[in-house]
Amino acid sequence: MGRRPLCVCLLFFLAVYLACSQIFWTQDTGGQSDFDGQQMVLTGIVSDIYEPLDLTKDNCILYLKQIDFQEKSESFKQSELIEKTEQGAVCYLRNGQKMPHIGAAVQVWGSIYSFQAASNPGEFDAAKYYARQGYHFKVYDAVLRKESVSYDKKADALYRLRVKTARVFEQALGEKNGALASAMVTGRKKDMDAEIKTVYQYAGISHILSISGLHISMVGSMAAALLKKSRLPALAACLVSLVLVVTYGIFTGMQVSTFRAVVMFCLGMTAQIVSRTPDMLTSLVIAAAVILVKNPAHLTDTGFLLSFSAVTGMAVVVPVLKDRGIAESKASGWLQNRMQGVYDGICVTLGVTVTMFPFLAAAFYVWNPWSLLWNPAAVLVIGVLMPFLFTIAGTGILLEGSWIYAPVLKILAFPAGLCFGILEEGSRLLEKLPGSFWHIGMPKLWQICLFLTGLILLILFGKKVRPGCRIVFTLGLLCVFLVRLPGTLSVAMLDVGQGACIVVQTPEHDTYLLDAGSTSKPDTGTWQIVPYLKYQGVRQLDAIFISHWDADHVNGLEAVLDWAQREKVAVGAVVFPKTAFSDDALHELTDMVKMANIPVLYMQAGDLWQKNGITFQSLHPYEGEEISDRNEASLVLRMRYRDFAALFPGDLEGVQEEWVCENYETEKLRCRLLMLGHHGSQNASSQVFLEKLCPQAALISCGKNNPYGHPHRQVLDRLKENGIVWYTSAQNGAVRVEIKEDQMKIHKFLGEQADGYGN
Repeated sequence: MGRRPLCVCLLFFLAVYLACSQIFWTQDTGGQSDFDGQQMVLTGIVSDIYEPLDLTKDNCILYLKQIDFQEKSESFKQSELIEKTEQGAVCYLRNGQKMPHIGAAVQVWGSIYSFQAASNPGEFDAAKYYARQGYHFKVYDAVLRKESVSYDKKADALYRLRVKTARVFEQALGEKNGALASAMVTGRKKDMDAEIKTVYQYAGISHILSISGLHISMVGSMAAALLKKSRLPALAACLVSLVLVVTYGIFTGMQVSTFRAVVMFCLGMTAQIVSRTPDMLTSLVIAAAVILVKNPAHLTDTGFLLSFSAVTGMAVVVPVLKDRGIAESKASGWLQNRMQGVYDGICVTLGVTVTMFPFLAAAFYVWNPWSLLWNPAAVLVIGVLMPFLFTIAGTGILLEGSWIYAPVLKILAFPAGLCFGILEEGSRLLEKLPGSFWHIGMPKLWQICLFLTGLILLILFGKKVRPGCRIVFTLGLLCVFLVRLPGTLSVAMLDVGQGACIVVQTPEHDTYLLDAGSTSKPDTGTWQIVPYLKYQGVRQLDAIFISHWDADHVNGLEAVLDWAQREKVAVGAVVFPKTAFSDDALHELTDMVKMANIPVLYMQAGDLWQKNGITFQSLHPYEGEEISDRNEASLVLRMRYRDFAALFPGDLEGVQEEWVCENYETEKLRCRLLMLGHHGSQNASSQVFLEKLCPQAALISCGKNNPYGHPHRQVLDRLKENGIVWYTSAQNGAVRVEIKEDQMKIHKFLGEQADGYGN
């Protein structure tokens, strides 16, 4: 760093600037919730557009910046937008409308909502994601009412070219590969098949779908090669290359990773022009400074962290791993050179991966170690593929409408299709290999500290040890995130809206799922339950207990089982209440579980599940009970671990509660934690029931502003009278109860403070 004064100064400046930003700058992450559901008129400038390639005008999206809300407007001109605002909106247009031009001022009418903020650990936070990009509201069923005559002709032309290029790819390569080609060349990602996107992510090569250094360097090198053949003066060739690369960055949307690559390329070319040696670290810090000064929120953006950590690894760690001192200079001959090339490739992949790893783990919670070998191969394939894709795009646009258009595209598409086939099949093969999924979860603080200490030691002293020892040490750093120390007993109520899902984890890392469903949040298994399990690094589900089979308790189960099967998470059994009452929904549910090759078990009053010190005892239903609906069949579980007990009654109410109170002694019912029955319904959690259980705290799983009025006022009054504190998922988000040494600490995801209760 002593030889990089500019780099050091910029790092110091960034540290001070970002520290001040945390004090004086707060990020707006959700818009004005008071507007939710209101129909309003707003004006703004069109910053981007998404429209499907089939020209149906369905599912079109309009991105607006500098918006201003209006109750009504009779006249409209662009000059009316005198007061600029920092707010933006994403408008989902009503079908069949004509799309405006980029840069035009428009007037839109529709129903305004704030973006959904995360209320569970591991859940995607749409509010923060869109706020970083400058969008604070979404508008449903939007109608474009007026558009100004003037617009940004250059930006609009680039957008039309991007759409035309995407159509060429679709016609040449088909819908699936065409969408992938569009993502790699134009940055258009919304058309990609979700399944193939997941395949690439699991294989650790999803970075090839982002316009970054790999793509920018290819564009720059191809431009330089062509200009060299044209015999332009060196200065002119460099300047033309700079213009082409910047234009290409703007063409693709100039995302964070793209901007970083463009800045670094431009600085490298500038260094050549002035006959100076380009420095990767200094260029990287300059790019970071430009991005973060404009928007400090990018410091929390996954794309920013992964992009910059990857280049940092290339600049700092890779040279240490590749260094072979005198031995390198002695290498000679074809075989030695090939072996050196393989070794260098391993060093590059390992050096970049180890630097990115904490951010990879924090973003995805799972990692495929085989990606260390697959990544270099995939990059080689991309090196062959990209020239074909640029050729297809250019040829398709030039030959559009001619009789040779289709046959020429078909010829060019053949090798590109082979490359896509290799990438897909190779990535799918990786999922089938043994040890292909490392379930890491969110890294712990001690893991990060130990990892960083090791990484610093590697950078400072790595060249003083043998190359093989460096590789082994680096692999050991990755394994730090696999180590698990003994934990604590925890009971987490997830915020699934109007539904129920409880996750119990023991100090031995055994995990149990109690219910998995919601009727107010769409696909809660995919968006809330599975992300939480991945966040916790769950490697097996010892059992899944289903209290009863109403949709709000089970409709997320299929997504959980699909995830478990794909990511090789063993499921011990799925347990249902044992009752004579049955219907088609129950049969379909049990058939689905059996199809996944998971044992189906049944429990009734008196049955026990025991493992590693934890016990789940069934208190209901009882043998011979006459049951008329699903709620009455609820499986009531009393969980016990050492001196701690909790009760989970499902949707039990009235008569069944009375039976439980009459047929069990007080000591068999006492618990410190209660999951309130039937989401806080007034017909559940009677006074007698609460007196028998005598809990310290109660959890209530219910949706915000749900139509049932849960939790009912009468129930909350009963809790208050009995001195029981309560937490609702609607207000507190996910609530995690941690039990350690007779202390019960309750953590609220949407609250900064934790509440503690002694024995």
